[in-house]
Amino acid sequence: MAEKSPYDHHDVNVLCKAILTLQTEEECLRFLQDLMTIREIRDMSHRLKVAGMAEPVPERTGMYPRSVSSRFYPGTGRQAYY
Repeated sequence: MAEKSPYDHHDVNVLCKAILTLQTEEECLRFLQDLMTIREIRDMSHRLKVAGMAEPVPERTGMYPRSVSSRFYPGTGRQAYY
């Protein structure tokens, strides 16, 4: 039997469904502000920026490649979120 994903959890599913209902940037920002601190929002936006780089450079970004999922890298055959 396949092992269950750690993301396969009711609360995570509810969060994903809530995100999918957001329609504008303003609405999204209000949603993020309800859930996270400004530092967490900025950290998350930085991770997204680094994820879009072909090869994140730890010295420049402060993030190591294992910190950012390879599914976001260009040329992997997977589409980025932005």
